[in-house]
Amino acid sequence: MKIIKVPIEKCELWDKNPRGITKKDFERLKKQIQKLGVYKPLIACQENGKYIILGGNMRLRALQELGYKDVELSIVEAKTEKEKIEYSLSDNDRVGYYEEEKLAELIYPEIGNLDLSLFKVDVDNALSLEKVIEEFAPDLEGVSSGEGLGNAERVLDAGFSRSQLAHLLGEDLASIKDVKKTMLDVVSLSEQAYQFNRLCAGYRCGNFISLLFTPHRLDVETGRKGVPERFPRAEAMNLAEYYVRLQKKITRQSWVVYEIFRTGMGGYQMAKEFPPSIARNLIFRYYPKEKSVRVLDPCHGWGGRLIGSLSTLKQIYYLGVDPCKRTSDGVRALADFLLSAEHVAAAGSQVELICAPFEESEIEGEFDIAITSPPYYDTEQYEPGDEKQAGVRYRSYEEFEDGFLRILISKTIEHLKPGAPFIINVGNTRYDMLSSVRKLCSQMGLSCRAIEPPMPIGGMGLGRRTSVEEEDIVGEPFLEIKKDKKK
Repeated sequence: MKIIKVPIEKCELWDKNPRGITKKDFERLKKQIQKLGVYKPLIACQENGKYIILGGNMRLRALQELGYKDVELSIVEAKTEKEKIEYSLSDNDRVGYYEEEKLAELIYPEIGNLDLSLFKVDVDNALSLEKVIEEFAPDLEGVSSGEGLGNAERVLDAGFSRSQLAHLLGEDLASIKDVKKTMLDVVSLSEQAYQFNRLCAGYRCGNFISLLFTPHRLDVETGRKGVPERFPRAEAMNLAEYYVRLQKKITRQSWVVYEIFRTGMGGYQMAKEFPPSIARNLIFRYYPKEKSVRVLDPCHGWGGRLIGSLSTLKQIYYLGVDPCKRTSDGVRALADFLLSAEHVAAAGSQVELICAPFEESEIEGEFDIAITSPPYYDTEQYEPGDEKQAGVRYRSYEEFEDGFLRILISKTIEHLKPGAPFIINVGNTRYDMLSSVRKLCSQMGLSCRAIEPPMPIGGMGLGRRTSVEEEDIVGEPFLEIKKDKKK
């Protein structure tokens, strides 16, 4: 590594530089350089007689606009893309943090002499690269070759066509005024269509699409904190401001997700949604090439598995069952919305919903796969007092285990094709549902094994375990149930 001074015309911006800057901050950067000068070299590697800037692209642009003729470079050996990325990440790595009180104590005595408009500081915790990839990168595992591969261009014509997205966004923009509403009102058809498209394109998203159609999810009482608590609705930003952001996001084909709700907002636990991307990838895992798949969901809940199934853009026949009328009506509206997407309609998918307890439902035909997450007995009160709800219908967990879980497993397996998998996600609650399911499968002569969910999950409380071979699984396990060929 050596430091040299070179003519600025020999320097080139790195075409893969992931950092951006607003016009306002760029002007601020130029003023900093004018006031303080250039006190550290840019980081560069040499290629074909040119110097590629790996660290300091914004400063190079500022120096060019300010008329600098020469620039000082720190030359590094970066012969591969991997090495270039490492130098770029290292140059912009956030180590340490500002202690706000000490920062204020430092600045205050000179506040009259400092132009504070020239500087910004970040006092939040640094965001890990793993978290960025987990949240925003396309998820390619389980997605068949050539189908659903995430890229910004494909997002705009994945499930809903470009013209449909534009129409929905236009309707949303036409219906708003500069008034403040609740966060719930901000969840719009255009936003949900855009998120569904991202899901179709292979991204890990879509956990909040169903909220527009089943808003009572926010009011569900949950015992996850020890006693039932109600989820407080947050105050919203200005609605017009939100849609301006959305419009910019769609038109610039951004990967960035503007997630409205976060689990645990306000210190309470919201009733959770089965991540649609898991359902999508499970179907691709078991049926990567098949164009038509029949999906059975014995407890369809908020619609996460429905969303994930349709996002495969295969010809899906989805049958979902749930006893809650409000939820069933909302998921019906959700299904109709997604079935209106041009590319979902072209695939010829169908959705049938049954509003009744699964143990009483009449199911016809055979299915290729079953995916569900059953109610965790009385952990979440979807319709308090409704006798159709498991937490009301069964007076004890033991009754629930024998009267519901046993029938859920046997009836689902009965309607699956030979060798077809039943994937069940059981909750890590005060009830040991993992042991219950394993015990019942053993009694019925079924194989039951823990499987890795088809992608790492962040922020949803899933997949937190070190190995599926371990006897004690932490988090919310995914179990694969099949007819045991040995018996």
